Amino acid sequence: MSIVDILKSNKVNTLNQIALLCGCPIWSTVKSERILGIKSSIDFYDRLDLKNSKRTTLSIDVGIKNFSYCKSTGGSFPLTITEWDKINLNERYGGSYATMLHQESLLDKKRYLNHITSHVVDDKLIPWADLVVIESQRTRSNNNSATLPNVFLNHTLESLIFSKRYPGLIIPMTSNQMISFWFNRFISPDSMKKLKTKATRMELAYNWIDVLFTLPNFNSQLTNANLLEYLELDAKQKTDDLIDSLLYNLTINCSIGHLTELLNWIENGQHLTEFVDEKNKFHLQLINPIVDKYDLKLKEEFKRLVV
Repeated sequence: MSIVDILKSNKVNTLNQIALLCGCPIWSTVKSERILGIKSSIDFYDRLDLKNSKRTTLSIDVGIKNFSYCKSTGGSFPLTITEWDKINLNERYGGSYATMLHQESLLDKKRYLNHITSHVVDDKLIPWADLVVIESQRTRSNNNSATLPNVFLNHTLESLIFSKRYPGLIIPMTSNQMISFWFNRFISPDSMKKLKTKATRMELAYNWIDVLFTLPNFNSQLTNANLLEYLELDAKQKTDDLIDSLLYNLTINCSIGHLTELLNWIENGQHLTEFVDEKNKFHLQLINPIVDKYDLKLKEEFKRLVV
């Protein structure tokens, strides 16, 4: 049987879980579209040839004043974090810009943004990693009806980075995709109301050191304070953007790992419902400390997977 035929033999809910676990696009609730999304992802990553055990990954959390990026090496967990930083692009690269007309002119504003983008790409992002993922910027923020200037700047910065990488690939990922992959999709809506999203992300990441990632020469419990000290950043800095850049890195690597294993299950003729259960159990084990700490309720469909 072909991959498509095997996928057709599964229920829509199983296909939906496979798509979520493997980072596949979900264009429609129609079964044929779910199958197309999974098959397209299999073909896409097969063309990229990312099976190298020393694969490098670059993940970027976009911002002018809080540009964060994380570089890792490895084809399986735990990944080794090789570079992790947060930069104020204005402070780091803005001083070398030569004004042409006036700093507030449209001409100079556009040239300035290109200037700092080119410098951060050349200084920090090149040579490009085997796999590059970037936070996809919203055009709305905090339920605003209009696009705020800062949001528009970040959106433009993202596009400029894409253009610097072209024709090479950058994979966009939304913050919602990232946190849902690890956490939100398992938790009941009522329990989600108890949580502060940024704090939850940080707690998850700090629990996963030496499980999903390692920091060379770091031998203590991970906290905001000792992370900033380890990275030699100002102790007053916030860490949420740093954490997001790490989580994008872990997310893309985990979804690719799931996709690779999915192919193995298909080739071995194993039931894909068992694949879904095994991978969801893995995710539930990772988030269990947070679930227990805050007495959160799982969605009904996942309760049977918790021992």
